[in-house]
Amino acid sequence: MMTQINEKQEEAIIKEIKRYFKGFIEKMGGFYPVAIGMNENNEIFSIGVYEGNEFPMSQVVIDLLEKSINKEISNKKISLSAICIDIFLHETIDGFKTKRNAIEIRFMSATNQNIKQLIYEIATNGSVIFSDLISK
Repeated sequence: MMTQINEKQEEAIIKEIKRYFKGFIEKMGGFYPVAIGMNENNEIFSIGVYEGNEFPMSQVVIDLLEKSINKEISNKKISLSAICIDIFLHETIDGFKTKRNAIEIRFMSATNQNIKQLIYEIATNGSVIFSDLISK
């Protein structure tokens, strides 16, 4: 039976996201949308899709991931997933428009969906520093 999203499961997936994407962002500067899944035994794994194009539009990848994940949730192979999207957050601070890097994390389970944004900075030496986690 599917379990509801709980904080410990989300924290485990966020920890894996930080580990995975830190190196990827440092090497490549960004990434295509990808997903992380968790099964009923709390084992974490990556979820990929391919639509035949080497460089597809990000929205195409997101749509394919959502479709694939929903199918796997229905088949009880995934209890929790997180689609990860490299985004910019636009803010106005003291009258100045700013742009911040973030990973949008779209959590999905059989009973729940929610979105979090993990803010990160790329330091002058190229290393990634994660900061705020915002619930949407």
